Amino acid sequence: MAWFLDQPEMLQGELDRLAALGTKFDIDEDAKARGILVIDVKYCIDDAELQLECSFPPEYPYFPPEIRCKEFPPGRHLEPFGKSLCIFADKNNSWDIAHDTLAGLIKDQVTRIYRIHKNPDEISSFENELEGYQPSGQLLAEENSIIVETSDCEPSASKGRGYIQLSPIKDGTREAIRGCLSQVFDEEGKLVFKDETGYSKRFSFRCPIRWVKLSKPLSAVDPEGIFSQLVAEFPCMNEPTYLKIGKVSVDIIGVCFKEEAARGQFEANWLFLIRRSWKRKGKPYGTISIIRSDHLHPNQLLARTPRLVGLAEATVAIIGLGALGSQVAFQLARAGVKNFYLVDRDHLQVGNLQRWIFGLPFVGMSKVQAVGQMLHQGYTGLSIQAFKLEIGGTPSITLEDGSKVLMTKFLNDEIIRKSDLVIDCTAMLNVNQYLSHLCKSHETDFVWCSATNGAWGGIVGRSPASYADDVWLKFNDEYGNRKIPEISTEPSAFVQPKGCFHPTFTGTGFDLDTISIMAARMAISILQGETYGILEHDVYVVEQWADKEPIAPRWKGFRY
Repeated sequence: MAWFLDQPEMLQGELDRLAALGTKFDIDEDAKARGILVIDVKYCIDDAELQLECSFPPEYPYFPPEIRCKEFPPGRHLEPFGKSLCIFADKNNSWDIAHDTLAGLIKDQVTRIYRIHKNPDEISSFENELEGYQPSGQLLAEENSIIVETSDCEPSASKGRGYIQLSPIKDGTREAIRGCLSQVFDEEGKLVFKDETGYSKRFSFRCPIRWVKLSKPLSAVDPEGIFSQLVAEFPCMNEPTYLKIGKVSVDIIGVCFKEEAARGQFEANWLFLIRRSWKRKGKPYGTISIIRSDHLHPNQLLARTPRLVGLAEATVAIIGLGALGSQVAFQLARAGVKNFYLVDRDHLQVGNLQRWIFGLPFVGMSKVQAVGQMLHQGYTGLSIQAFKLEIGGTPSITLEDGSKVLMTKFLNDEIIRKSDLVIDCTAMLNVNQYLSHLCKSHETDFVWCSATNGAWGGIVGRSPASYADDVWLKFNDEYGNRKIPEISTEPSAFVQPKGCFHPTFTGTGFDLDTISIMAARMAISILQGETYGILEHDVYVVEQWADKEPIAPRWKGFRY
């Protein structure tokens, strides 16, 4: 039942408050018969009488009404197509279910927005509570289609040509278009920008396009409206230049337009119009639609994580790529680390999938190959060197030129010395001790992590190169001598699944993730301490079970 029928007293309260505000209003009875409440409100602000169309969502009062006004003065808080007012900066968190009402919105927000729009040069603190309209968020675009652009460069020319790289298209009539804007040229053939991330190389089909830069903001959000706007400014774009793709011909036009990023700050954005033409049983068909753009550029990626600026220059070695190490690698790659050495001795088995970060497509691969491929698929600009070897068990390795070198020498010269940080996720005491010794010798920062059986507890620690002592040795000496309480561990024995190389511990992936994510935080605090911040302690011990029952993770820190 509609809320205003189920709770008529709530509707009456809204109407009483509108009357007390001095408005004149009418309920749209046709809409009400369809289960939708729309109230047309006449309200005077200063010397102007405004006609407000106020639509209540079916989920009212949990979500606010939408207010439209055709004669509202233009400005950054008015959606120019449907004439909706952008009342909240964040309507899902700013709307107060217990206290906010339609009358209150009209009296406060609508009145303030009206006066801001009438005096756009006046700076108001109230602006911070409002949302500026962005047409790119309202585009009526194709589902699942995207063309990524990798440069923040705005063309100085008004039109030109270029290329996009696309995934192969089997059915061009309805198949999603996915690709990357690879090159843009001006009218004279001068290169404006090109993809330097390498992302476009992931797409095999090269498609020529034309592009224009609109002199005015978008006047529509639908493909026909946008096309009419660009043809009015660039009549030459009316005639398509089709490219045959199978049974379908396509014409793609890139549209560059200005959009407000913040109050008074405008940035160039892109969308792409695609016209399709084909015949079926001799009958011609044609469509026009919008393909959204997105921005694969460091400025955009790091805007959400400003504390991580600079990680791209770091080199990290991760030793051990099981449940802990694969997750650490993923976390660091998405944080912005670009340079990796990956070391592990095993290949991925089906039994690993309960705790490994990705699934069946990687079964049978060496773990170093699987993690490297996973990272390359998800991120750009990575330099990954993967080595399948067992530390302490691989006497020598064969280099690309066919020559052999002792594993110990290679580990020292080509991994430890060339890394800014070594992360040991092997959970093997002899490997931990060996790597901590090598890192201390080469003045390389060292992080280790491990979990107890069942992932009931775990350890994350650091041994910075700047410390005089080896933290790993000191901590393990204290732990072995019971100066540090024993960490919780599941009492069951290790298990030997069919086909598994050796007995393995139990424990869920999500319990282990608590430990690997802390290891990633520890790593970032070492690599980017000036901006991210430095963790207070050198070693953290976590308890995740107590009295044989799961608990919220409890971390305890130790300084050395």
